[in-house]
Amino acid sequence: MTLFGRLFRQAKAEAAAAKASGASRRGERGAVAIMIALTAVVLLGMVSLGVEVTAVLMKHQQMQSAADAAAVAGAVALAASSPSGYEMEARAVAGQDGFVDGVNAMTVTVKSPPVVSRTWAGNAAAVEVVISQPQILPIAAIIYHGDWSVSARGVASVGNSASSCVLSLDPSTGVVITGGVLVNLNQCGLASNATGASALSVSGGATLNAGSVTVSGATSVYGGAHLNAPVIKQNQPATTDPYAGVAVPPWSGCTKGSAGHPYTPGYKGSSMSPGVYCGGLTLDGGGTNTMSPGVYFINGGVFQIGNGASLTGTGVTIVLTGSGNNYATVAINGGSPVNLTAPTTGPTAGLVFFEDPKAPSGKTDTISNGATVTVVGAMYFPTRTVSYGGGTKTGSPCTQLVAWRVTFTNGAWFNNNCASTGVASLGASSSKLVE
Repeated sequence: MTLFGRLFRQAKAEAAAAKASGASRRGERGAVAIMIALTAVVLLGMVSLGVEVTAVLMKHQQMQSAADAAAVAGAVALAASSPSGYEMEARAVAGQDGFVDGVNAMTVTVKSPPVVSRTWAGNAAAVEVVISQPQILPIAAIIYHGDWSVSARGVASVGNSASSCVLSLDPSTGVVITGGVLVNLNQCGLASNATGASALSVSGGATLNAGSVTVSGATSVYGGAHLNAPVIKQNQPATTDPYAGVAVPPWSGCTKGSAGHPYTPGYKGSSMSPGVYCGGLTLDGGGTNTMSPGVYFINGGVFQIGNGASLTGTGVTIVLTGSGNNYATVAINGGSPVNLTAPTTGPTAGLVFFEDPKAPSGKTDTISNGATVTVVGAMYFPTRTVSYGGGTKTGSPCTQLVAWRVTFTNGAWFNNNCASTGVASLGASSSKLVE
């Protein structure tokens, strides 16, 4: 029984005793006065207790707002490649709201990954902030003699400050980087929609340097390999294909070549115009070839560049299409320098290579084997595996690779300076509250 309850019951008993003993009317009035006074004390105490509880609730609300804001600030800092600065940033934001660790018995704890046993515990792509402080409640202490403390917890997931430049769409088989190769994804990340234990596999002494890694499953790094990324997000939802809604432009007939007989400009190369190249297009033997701006349809066969032949073109989209089982593939190798830039406007904006989504799976497009490939734009192969290993040591300012499956077999350097190129953003996300 509470103190107020005991006092009220005692006053009532005294009043009854006075009446039973034949006390004077004056004594009865005195007993009633005592009851009124004690009742007033009880009511005053209840009001005071209500004020204390309200103050505690307001304090908790303030703490929660501060913890949430601090968690998001820490996640933003971590996404900006500040693995050592996220804690400082979170504490600074909490301090702006008046919650400073060590002041007035205040505790501000910042952790990544979160340590409280909930959904995001142990996830390195999240920041947890817990704020707590003991409270002094004189009235409530009469009822409960234990410690009174208020605490709040906020957890924010780390976003990708820049979009990815490599995406593997296959939900079963992930990205493979092996054989001692070096893959540099500057200012951008790698995403894999594979859900298994090897959504990204880096092995055999290979090294991947990336701004972020986002996979639907888990990463696997072994055999002396290295994965260097400030943000690694595992068990994530599939990254959306930004080109899934792009339609293949209409085409018909044959401008050059025929089924089984690819167009071959010759040893000295040529200047080419947009059109339909049936049976494939072969650039071979060291010639210098230039593509005028426009859309080039490769109808079946192979788009092949080798033996030192070069290719340049600005405002160019190469559509790999066909019919039945004969859809065009790509084979660029043999030390061939390639410099292609996508159109910045129009139905194929941002796309340099555009595989027809109707193309059957099971084939591999090869962009490697000693070729020096500089692509300003996207290479889109939604149903095929791409074996990639071309690229200069600095890379083009904007290169994006989206394929069903991706394998890196040689060095690659991608950059993400894609403003005004027509290239779609791939997997960019903001840091946000999750708990």
